[in-house]
Amino acid sequence: MIKNKRKAFTTSEVLFTLLILGVIASFTIIVLKQDTSGREIVLKVKKAYSVVANAYEQALVEEDTYNWSSMSSDAFAQKIGEKVFMAESCGSATNLQKGNRCFPDCPKIYKAGGGSLDVCTSSEVSKFMSSDGFAYAIQIEDPVCSIDVTAMNPNGSENMRQVCGTFLLDIDSSKGARNKNFYGRDLFLFYVTRESIIPTGLDIDAKYPYKDGECKQKVYKDEFGCSALMVYGDNKLEQ
Repeated sequence: MIKNKRKAFTTSEVLFTLLILGVIASFTIIVLKQDTSGREIVLKVKKAYSVVANAYEQALVEEDTYNWSSMSSDAFAQKIGEKVFMAESCGSATNLQKGNRCFPDCPKIYKAGGGSLDVCTSSEVSKFMSSDGFAYAIQIEDPVCSIDVTAMNPNGSENMRQVCGTFLLDIDSSKGARNKNFYGRDLFLFYVTRESIIPTGLDIDAKYPYKDGECKQKVYKDEFGCSALMVYGDNKLEQ
């Protein structure tokens, strides 16, 4: 009579298998967490952009004409802030420290014409916090709105040849999150034009262009052309 011997797994084999499964599971959790975090960022940027863009459109309708020659960052911020449920306004204060109630992290805002300004110490920047915890900084650098960010592209949008300044959105200003103050992660830059507010990184944007793939990198560094990707997805065309 022949007996069939059943071969069992040894303890070491079982432990090795469990170890492999654990490693695979940990990578899966990390990927899911990153994906969820990415979607949350997109939703926040879209929400904030929609609110501000609509507020600007309403302001343009209510005002037959803007007197751009005398329009200041403070005046512009006040018009927008009235329509976005402003919770705190610091205007163009120049003595704000980190942890202030309008723009707690004190980053730099980058200009359409080149260079940057410190949000908390520049008199050219007006800042406020909305009731949903988003922080906004606005700087009108050219009241005539003659800045061209298309590098004279013949196929460019006329609107993007009439840029007046920029505004900065901080989607996590009220939270103690890690890796803060990085453009493309929690900071997003937009152009203020004569007719609308436009995200940086559109296909015809020569000043702060989108760099393929870099907005989704795991390494934290400033990427100024990520706003259009957040708002419009991969179809980063002039809207």
